[in-house]
Amino acid sequence: MLQRWYFTLVGLLITAALCVLAALAVPIKYQAKAQILVLPPHTSVGTGGNPYLALGGLQAASDVLARAMSDGKTFQLLRSEGITGTYTVARDLTTSGPILLVDAEDSTPEGALSTLNGILSQAAPRLTALQDDLNVPSNTRLTSNVFTQDSVASTLRKSQIRAVLVGFAAGVFVTIMLVSAADSALTRRRRRRQVVPPPDPDRPDRPRAGSRTADPSGDRRKRSRGRRSADRVNELADTEQFNEMFSEDDQPVRRRTEHAGRRGNG
Repeated sequence: MLQRWYFTLVGLLITAALCVLAALAVPIKYQAKAQILVLPPHTSVGTGGNPYLALGGLQAASDVLARAMSDGKTFQLLRSEGITGTYTVARDLTTSGPILLVDAEDSTPEGALSTLNGILSQAAPRLTALQDDLNVPSNTRLTSNVFTQDSVASTLRKSQIRAVLVGFAAGVFVTIMLVSAADSALTRRRRRRQVVPPPDPDRPDRPRAGSRTADPSGDRRKRSRGRRSADRVNELADTEQFNEMFSEDDQPVRRRTEHAGRRGNG
């Protein structure tokens, strides 16, 4: 990939763009939580009794209240009040007590808190309506109490992070495919340029365009010049050997001999 760095750079830009688009497509959400405790009737506790010691057996009642707060009637009522977020109400399965977990989510912190307050305001009325339908006596009726509630919404980034990771994986895949395709195309192009077609035996050899044809007369002239140059070199070598045969005292004899040699050559 480093050899095709320009295609890798394009792939990285595509990956960055996909991550940004994924982050924009899945905005940050905000969450607010609360817990509701279902309390036993006063007759079960007794005068001066502790209601927290009589919570056993109320899990079924808390399940019924959770389903009632999650039905379509409550949802439409909250929508009519301007609640735009989503919420869930379920019994806390990590404990044996009659505790309901309420989660509210929205695209803004204010919306999450407003949704939470709206659904919590429906807990007591829905519990009362359920007991009214069964004509439960007032002295044996259950009550509810909100004992924990968030005052500041928290940030939820799980969905956004998941979308960004998907965009990153898609960008890396596109980068690998782009670099591989570009490398294959360039390799095939280079090989196509290097391959020379074999000569056709059925066709006579023809001189290529721009090549020089053989000139017999020119070759003969070159060979003649070469022979003359060789003769001249041999003549100079014979002269040097002849000069070495005589000493300085034999200069007159050497001159007559050279003169005779010149006349013979002439």
